Order: sequence, then structure tokens, then C-alpha cells
Amino acid sequence: TLEKLFAQESDRFVQGANHKKDGKNQKTWYDLSAVEEIERRDDFFDYFFTCKLRHIGLLEIDSFLAFHLANSFDNNKKDYFRFLNITLRQYQDKILSPNIAETVKEWIKFNEADSDKDLSGKETKTKGKIKRGRDDNATKLNQEQTALLISFLRTGKIILKDEYLYNNEAGHAFSILTGFSADSLRQNLSEAALKRISTKKNIAIVSNAIISLQLLIEKELKEKK
Repeated sequence: TLEKLFAQESDRFVQGANHKKDGKNQKTWYDLSAVEEIERRDDFFDYFFTCKLRHIGLLEIDSFLAFHLANSFDNNKKDYFRFLNITLRQYQDKILSPNIAETVKEWIKFNEADSDKDLSGKETKTKGKIKRGRDDNATKLNQEQTALLISFLRTGKIILKDEYLYNNEAGHAFSILTGFSADSLRQNLSEAALKRISTKKNIAIVSNAIISLQLLIEKELKEKK
């Protein structure tokens, strides 16, 4: 019987209060291993988002907000900032402390600015940075192919994966390395964009670039013998 099964799996199932059904008391059990993922399309997403925001430290808020920008809003800043502003308006006097609300507002303000500006609003400059064109051949890969390379490096664990390296951070890092726009790289790292740019031609070009790199490494290895 189910009752016997629940008793055998006592670490997983916990008996709850009895409920009446058809005039009879029915026993209930709770499955402790069950996981319910709250997604943006759920009606109560804003409430759970706010509750989570309330229970994290101030130093974690930036990472939390960046995670949901990439994973819940597909890097759509306009929609996300609107959601955050309405959420603050609805919950800041009920659930969120003034410090949390102020930190969120600072994050919005910072991310509304150009991606090449720091928190103080000053433009960050990279020595020798050039303005890139789509196919200017300054590097072996164009902007879309560079985004594909980042994706492959993540999958291959050459660099940190999504939960430890957000798309905006990866975009900024590779912007410094390649000269491409950090914001454009970030956009091309979204799931939808990666599907669009993962053409046979682009993948082949990335593959050839990696093979060229491998040959350079092998040459260096031979010289070390």
C-alpha cells in the first residue's frame, strides 16, 4: 500500500494533517524531495523573487540580479528594469528593507549606463583598444564567432560556467581581449542568440581557429623536447 511505501521511505515522506474527502478523513504525506521551480511566467514569480532578495546579503545582490537578467529575462534590460522598478514599488515598504531597495536601484542605474562605464560613472579605458568592425580580421573570429568560442570554453570547462560567470561578465572580459562590444557579446551569449549564430559556417571557423591554436601548442611542445 501507499502507506507502507511512505513508511519505508520515511526520510523522503512526512505525514501531514488529515483532510476530509467525501466525508471521510484521508491521511496525507509531504514529499520532501519534490522541487518546484518558480519561473518568470508564474503569477507569483515577483513575490518569490522578492522573498529571495530579502534573505540574501547586500554583497550578493549584484550577482542575484545579474543571474535573473540572464536566466529569467534573457538579457532584456528594458523588461527587467521595468519589473524591478514595479517590484520595488509594490514591496519595498512591506518586505524589502531600505538598504536592499537602495542597492537594487544602484544596480539598475549602473546597468542602465553604457557597459564601458564603472560604478562611479567614469568611462573605463583599455590600453590600445580598437574599434572593431564585423569582419575586420583583427582577430581570427568575428563577434558572433567569439561568442560561440566563449560558449564552447564554458562547456569544455576551460573557463567558469554560467552560475559563476554571468554573460555580462564574460562579455566584458572578452571585450578587453578582442575589442568587440561587451554588450553585443553579452547579447550573443543568450540561449536564443547562440541558437541563431550556431551556423555550420561559424562553428567551422571556430573549429579551425582552435586547430590553429592546437598546432601552435604542439609546436611549442616539440621545441621543449
